[in-house]
This record gives sequence, structure tokens and C-alpha cells, in this order.
Amino acid sequence: MAGRFLADIIGEDYKQWKAGESVLAATSTGSGKTWFVLNRLLPYAKEQGKHVVYYCNRKFLNMQVQASAKKRIYDDMGQDKEGLAPYLHIRTYQYTERKREFPNVVETDENGKKYLISESQILYYVFDEAMYPVQDSGFSSTTKYWYEKRGELIRKHSVTVFLTATPEAFYLYRKT
Repeated sequence: MAGRFLADIIGEDYKQWKAGESVLAATSTGSGKTWFVLNRLLPYAKEQGKHVVYYCNRKFLNMQVQASAKKRIYDDMGQDKEGLAPYLHIRTYQYTERKREFPNVVETDENGKKYLISESQILYYVFDEAMYPVQDSGFSSTTKYWYEKRGELIRKHSVTVFLTATPEAFYLYRKT
């Protein structure tokens, strides 16, 4: 895949993905996996009136994705230029483990009131660094949450997208 970006490889095929399907994008670092989610999947989900839930494995990656999302979504005046912000929910795996929040998402509005985004409202579940449950299981007992949930990761109302640059550990996780 040298020199190619995920968006070039997938093209418009994501519009044909059906609820209940899973997609594995095993591409190298720097191939535009996050860019693809923010610039292709997110606008498409919004067009459908649906949400994207983006899971990542580290706070630092979470901060990077948040920064990329902010750059993509907001203009220089801090305005949501396309109305995309309410449709994107970025979580770390660890936060989700603590809150036991999968497959639904609980958000808080500007007034501090909590509201639920149910799985029927979510078009894409994106699992970045999808090998997380295997790679962290040696030192984190909380990864067992994802082993308990692995049979539920494919949702009937949504497309599940797994992103990784190291698919070997992901394949091991799916087999166990």
C-alpha cells in the first residue's frame, strides 16, 4: 500500500457497507485512517441522521483524535461549520470499560444534562488500534470487558470498523 491512503483505497465503497457488517482496515501508520473517519464516515453518518462512536486505546491518541476532529469540524471562530460535532463521540477503551457504556453512549449537554445515544442511532462503531484487548491484556485486567463484549461488537444497526496497523494481535483477539 506504499504511498496510498485509506480514502483512496476505499473510495465510495463505504456507502455500500450494510448494518451488521464489519470492516477491517489494516493499514500502516500515516495512511489516513483517522482522516477517513472524520472526512468520509462522519459526514456520511450525519447525512443519514446517525452517529459515529470512535474508540481509541490511549489518552494521547484520544487527544490527537480530538484535535483532528476540532480542526475538521470547527472554523476559526469556533463555530461547527457543518453541524458535525453532535454526531461524533470519541472515547478511550478504558473510559468505556469503567462506565460499561458499550453499545450505547452517554453524553452531557451544555447544561450538564446527560442524554443517551442508543445503538440504533449509531451508524459506525470505529475501533482504532483494534488490537488493544490483546496487547494490553498482559498488564490491564480491564481488557476482559472487551473479551466479554467481543461477540457483541458486530451490531445489527451499525457497521463496525476496526482500524489497525498491526492486525496480527487483532486476529488473535477475534479467534479467542
